[in-house]
Amino acid sequence: MDSYVIPHQLIEFELIESLFISDNRVLAFLTTKLQSNGFKVLMDDFGSGYSSLNSLKDIPVNVLKIDIKFLPANRSDKRAIEILKAVVY
Repeated sequence: MDSYVIPHQLIEFELIESLFISDNRVLAFLTTKLQSNGFKVLMDDFGSGYSSLNSLKDIPVNVLKIDIKFLPANRSDKRAIEILKAVVY
């Protein structure tokens, strides 16, 4: 970053969902440390496997990227739509 003079806020770190099954305290510490240095932290593919809303409560991410498979297949899938609304709201 320093060599190329790239501002920290332009760099994003993506965490894959499987990391959230490890030690959440360590992950929360590292995420907070990155954010305090001006970086953005994203959780990629939320809803594809090991998702836990509890992990989202404990680990501060700037952006939650919802896996395409988690989205409703069609507009008549009311249950999937309500779950998605609850996660996004």
